[in-house]
Amino acid sequence: MRSVPCAVDKEKFKHTLQVIDDIPKFPYRMTIEYKDIGWNELCAQTIEQFGLPGDRFTTSTTTRTMTFLFKSEQDLLFFKLKWSEYEL
Repeated sequence: MRSVPCAVDKEKFKHTLQVIDDIPKFPYRMTIEYKDIGWNELCAQTIEQFGLPGDRFTTSTTTRTMTFLFKSEQDLLFFKLKWSEYEL
């Protein structure tokens, strides 16, 4: 069996490769590390409080962390009050 090299067309996926530091609309952030927290519960409660991602907040994820980016400092503070024990 022959191995075929995989070339990623960066132009095609440019929108998915955006670095989270380049989102000026969401300047306030908190990164949570996966420990004993369930991602489903975290996401459900965040959506209940702030609505769907895109308006007041957005997220960026890895296999071990989830970064929440907020438009307002007040929303970040509310989020930190609830989830600060899991902050990275």
